[in-house]
Amino acid sequence: FAPPFGAGSDRVLCLKLVEGGKRQLASIGLDGREERSHLQSEWANDFQVSPNGRWVVLSGNNEQGDYIYHQVLLYEVATRRTFPITGDRIKQREAWPAPLTAQELAELGDEHAQ
Repeated sequence: FAPPFGAGSDRVLCLKLVEGGKRQLASIGLDGREERSHLQSEWANDFQVSPNGRWVVLSGNNEQGDYIYHQVLLYEVATRRTFPITGDRIKQREAWPAPLTAQELAELGDEHAQ
């Protein structure tokens, strides 16, 4: 994760390791002050923010039982909705984009969309 600027040029984004091994997308002002937490995930190891700051792509490996698979989600900042980009969740849906349900988010164990 290379620390990019956010939608504006007044903050730098960074990826932090926080309690319980979770990763957090945070930002800090150019003066090194005013840190803000934006998203947190147990499984995502990469966060990519769109140039306009409207979307964040989360990607990483997710374990389910004996399997590990690569998961990619699209997070809409304004509405706090999360959309699947890869995996079985896409195949199970008739229409896309449809946000993940509360149950699907709970299965991921993430706090980013709650």
